[in-house]
Amino acid sequence: SSGINAELPLRPGDLVPTMAFQEAVHLLKIILNTHDVSVVPDVSPLSSMTELLHVVIGPILTLCNMSASQLDPVDNAVYIINLVACLYNVLAMYENTDNKLELLQNKINEELETLTNLQYDHMIKTTKIPPAEMINKDRLSVVASKLDQALLNTELLWLQQCTRLSALRHRNTVWRGACEQFVKVYTTLIQSTCNEGILLKSPDQIAQLLK
Repeated sequence: SSGINAELPLRPGDLVPTMAFQEAVHLLKIILNTHDVSVVPDVSPLSSMTELLHVVIGPILTLCNMSASQLDPVDNAVYIINLVACLYNVLAMYENTDNKLELLQNKINEELETLTNLQYDHMIKTTKIPPAEMINKDRLSVVASKLDQALLNTELLWLQQCTRLSALRHRNTVWRGACEQFVKVYTTLIQSTCNEGILLKSPDQIAQLLK
């Protein structure tokens, strides 16, 4: 594993795996491809693979976390998701890697949840939606105006870093999750006010426009 560790980048590039990281992954593929023919007799392939992955994947994840620790929360989550997903896609091609695949998937899910909450926070700040108990006619008017502007171009609601997620399914997961949270808060807002004479879109309309 020392060769792999030596090749890992100490700083991320544009939140996607750097060339050095890709080279490390290529070296990992070479190790995995030669694993079956190098297994010691009387040692099960599963046991041998488990030991190999323990030695190799752990240090890689540690260095990834060290690298990402320099970043702000949004960049950190995007970068970790992209790197771990890259490792996941490699291990998924080989047998006897289920335990590590589960570990990697859990890490991806954890970061996706973090990123979803950050995306939701950005949507709330962009549309200036206040807590329901703080709503008044003036604030409701601002919300209606900001929301209409954002819905004309939903890119305004996107955290720019989320577009750097390598996998489309991850971008979709973050967007859907954030939109669901947003619509729930908007629904609460609608239910807590008589609209004060201001025309607001229904929650269903908002959900449809955010798709």
